[in-house]
Amino acid sequence: MLPPADTLLTLPYTFEGSPYFSQAGEAYNATEFELSGASGDFENDLLLNVKRDFEDFFQIESAAYFSPIDQMAGVNIFQLSIDSTQVFAGKNWLRVRYRDQNLEWSPWSAPLAFYAQNGNTPLPLEPIAWWHFDGDAYDATGHGFNGTVPATGVTFPEDEPVRGQVAAFNNTQSIPVRTGATASVGLPSAQITVSGWVK
Repeated sequence: MLPPADTLLTLPYTFEGSPYFSQAGEAYNATEFELSGASGDFENDLLLNVKRDFEDFFQIESAAYFSPIDQMAGVNIFQLSIDSTQVFAGKNWLRVRYRDQNLEWSPWSAPLAFYAQNGNTPLPLEPIAWWHFDGDAYDATGHGFNGTVPATGVTFPEDEPVRGQVAAFNNTQSIPVRTGATASVGLPSAQITVSGWVK
């Protein structure tokens, strides 16, 4: 990858791969760019994968005669433009590899770190709410999303030796934790993960 003059970027920005070279003298065939988030983990934190061939004949101009259209005409496959909707604000990583016309891929380039001044808000790494249910229904994160324990129907027996106190239900009651018109306030609008332990 050719590094930008400044790694603190205002998007959109067009990145460019280093010049193509083949020891076997093969012409280039394809490029593949991968973009990851702040972790730099392209396996588990992949935000974008773009693979393009030097030509891609698809569709025709007219059904009356054979006139295939090269969808890659005029496209520089050694460049990748990224806008603010595709990354998180802050640190991101980009890498690229090339494929020759003998269908051999090069190794991945060394990952290039850059910092986006504008982008999506990074996902929080800490829980929004966490209820232990160990005698009460308080939100352990301190965000104030406390549940309401009913007067009857819910008890907190000891579950020795592993869990300590747990909430037990008589099948007629529940512990409301988010209710009413404001139940979704503070929750993610695009992605959410919920986990629990139930016996």
